[in-house]
Amino acid sequence: MFSAQLITRQAHTLHRLVISMDSVIWVRQGHKTVTSGEREWRIAAGSLLIAPRGCVGNVTNTPPVQGPYQALALGFPLALIQEAATAASAPPRPPAAKPLDWASLRPDAELLAAIERACATQQRPDASARLQWLRQAELLELLALAGVRFATTPLSLPEQLWQHLSTDPAQPWTLAQAAAHFACSPSTLRRKLAAGGSAFSDILREVRLERGLGLLQTTQQPIGLIAHEVGFASASRFASAFRARYGFLPSVLRDK
Repeated sequence: MFSAQLITRQAHTLHRLVISMDSVIWVRQGHKTVTSGEREWRIAAGSLLIAPRGCVGNVTNTPPVQGPYQALALGFPLALIQEAATAASAPPRPPAAKPLDWASLRPDAELLAAIERACATQQRPDASARLQWLRQAELLELLALAGVRFATTPLSLPEQLWQHLSTDPAQPWTLAQAAAHFACSPSTLRRKLAAGGSAFSDILREVRLERGLGLLQTTQQPIGLIAHEVGFASASRFASAFRARYGFLPSVLRDK
């Protein structure tokens, strides 16, 4: 599981945000609005946004009248979801035929306490892997009891590639390197990705921009350093690609 504190003082809309990992976002201050097709979800302060992997939508983060927008994002790897589902007392969810949709949830005190415990345990250097797993499994089971169960279906090839490239976005990845990881030829990997409507270069760019977005939201690193860490040759190239992808410049996510 990963957790990240999101803070921004300027309202902004992320266009066509793709959720690459099953996630829960706890809005603490301000509110979040998600639009996908003709549907809209408004998540007020104190509520959770449920964001299953594969969801795509326009996401607007709006600060309150005074103070910044604040949210806590938690992501669950598929392996953790599968293990927790096997051990859970709640009946298993049948495999989803299609990605689950966005949803909002008003959490009770027990669920919020479990979120805080899982995050605190993850940040403790002396916490054992077993304790971290138990805290995360507890959180997933409480979500299941509240009606939220993430799909346990295997990752698709594009999702597997996304996960592999995410291990080091700054690396100068090539199609041949990725194909070697999947034990196939570059032409075979290209053909399989094309059959699903995707391409290696597009996935690599998405991975780099998503990591850049995360660093902008959760750190105060200079934009130039972030650009380098996610594989862009310069801050200007990163800014141009970021604006083309999300609809605004990276500087919007920096305090003025």
